[in-house]
Amino acid sequence: MIGFLVVAETHKFYAKSLQNQPLKEKVHEAELEIKTWTESSNKFGMLDFIMYLIYRALKMGYECVYYYFMPFIVVFLTFLTQG
Repeated sequence: MIGFLVVAETHKFYAKSLQNQPLKEKVHEAELEIKTWTESSNKFGMLDFIMYLIYRALKMGYECVYYYFMPFIVVFLTFLTQG
């Protein structure tokens, strides 16, 4: 917990060390604009949706084979090589 607090406070340490720098006065503070999915400008349209479906299908296949079926395959192959 202490390590996390130290890392979380590091940006304040660096910000305080740069108080007298002339470059800090020349750089304006940027505004952060948060958009939801419906408000964002989606340039790709249907291509983005198709790529997402391909990603989900590959991810599901990888997770099913690697995490669920691979242990059974290894045990089965070990059984076949023994006999």
